[in-house]
Amino acid sequence: LFADSEPAMRVIADGEIPLGEIIISLEQIRIQAQEFKKTFEEELYFILAHGILHLFGFTHQTDETLQNMIEIQKRLVSDVKI
Repeated sequence: LFADSEPAMRVIADGEIPLGEIIISLEQIRIQAQEFKKTFEEELYFILAHGILHLFGFTHQTDETLQNMIEIQKRLVSDVKI
């Protein structure tokens, strides 16, 4: 968001650059957790990691870039003690 905006629209408030927002449907997390045979917490952290990667500029326009994101998500989530 910040990188794609016009220079005049780039606002740094209190020395911070807002990266964006992550909005997660907890109902969808419940559905996906059941579908993928994960706990609610495992799926929540996995999706949260996905959102964070998007905020840092990762995309998944191709199967290869999607697989790359999923591998990074797995590593991030494995570091969280659930």
